[in-house]
Amino acid sequence: MKRILLFTALFFLTTVVGFAQVTSAENPNFRRFIGQSSTPANPATGQFRLFVGTDGNLKLVDSAGTVSSFGGGGATSITGTLTSGGVVLATGTSTVSTDTGITYTTSPAALIVNSQAAGLRGVEAYQYSTTVDAGLFLGRKARGTLASPLDVAVSDALASFQADGYASTAFRSGGAIQSIVTAISGTNITTKWRFLTSVNSSNTSVIDILSTGELNWVTDNSADIGESGALRPRTGYFGTSVVAPTVTAATLVSTAALTASGLTTLSAGQVIATRVVTAAGAVTVAATDYVVVVNKASGEATTVNLPAGVTGTVFIVKDGKGDAATNVITITPAAGNIDGASTYVISVNYGSANLVYSGTQWLVF
Repeated sequence: MKRILLFTALFFLTTVVGFAQVTSAENPNFRRFIGQSSTPANPATGQFRLFVGTDGNLKLVDSAGTVSSFGGGGATSITGTLTSGGVVLATGTSTVSTDTGITYTTSPAALIVNSQAAGLRGVEAYQYSTTVDAGLFLGRKARGTLASPLDVAVSDALASFQADGYASTAFRSGGAIQSIVTAISGTNITTKWRFLTSVNSSNTSVIDILSTGELNWVTDNSADIGESGALRPRTGYFGTSVVAPTVTAATLVSTAALTASGLTTLSAGQVIATRVVTAAGAVTVAATDYVVVVNKASGEATTVNLPAGVTGTVFIVKDGKGDAATNVITITPAAGNIDGASTYVISVNYGSANLVYSGTQWLVF
């Protein structure tokens, strides 16, 4: 039985690990080393020796005294440089287990899958179970070391998927998706997902999906509403969204013209722009005005000058003092007429005029 086990181990080492020289299995000294339960003396350069360790596992020692273990509860541990086809897979200690997978204590920067064949090539994860669990690609991050891990910090990336493309002698950045820590409280971690796109082979942060479900445009986007860093509510936003937005005074602030198409329903009272004029002299209506109330501190006839008309613009002029029968209010357009006349006069106490520009003149309604 020992001889079968020995030949199996030798076959693995000579075909996979690739040692330069193997001590003959028929050497009686070699057989004595297998029977030992402690590490034998180092063999000559380029040779190795097998023995049974105190843990009952089959072990190998090379000329440098490096010990590798085979077996051990379904796991194989190899110390040194592990190669396949001349490609270095790992350095240091590599452990392969049917239950826990592959663990490297020291290794190259990445586990690389190269292919020159046509069709899809890469890393796949299969899950066969009666549960909802799927094949998993898991990225984990800790500060510190493998033996002594430490807490992550805010802004640490926990996992990242990077896409590169080959262009002009080298692979160039083509975008990425990252999970980034935004807050840490005791045993709880809060994260966001960040999407990066590539411009001239340089990754640029574009969109964050926050833990609240909101979208944060990290960089300004002239094709979308809002500024850099503006949040988009989950209920939708103005534009091509098919989801009706919920608009409140706190969420809608317009500093320019605002156009709403379709039926607009107000479910509560509204506050409209109202300017009360008490100073003497003529009144000039601004484009930002809506209701202009003439309420002079000292009663006098008043001229109200309208701005240049824009189709659909509405103004309301009101006698707020209640003396228009004595001190008339004369409304004068910047150009054109009002109901076919050059001016419109309010001469009734507490009278008013609602005006809308038709595109050619002001109309009273």
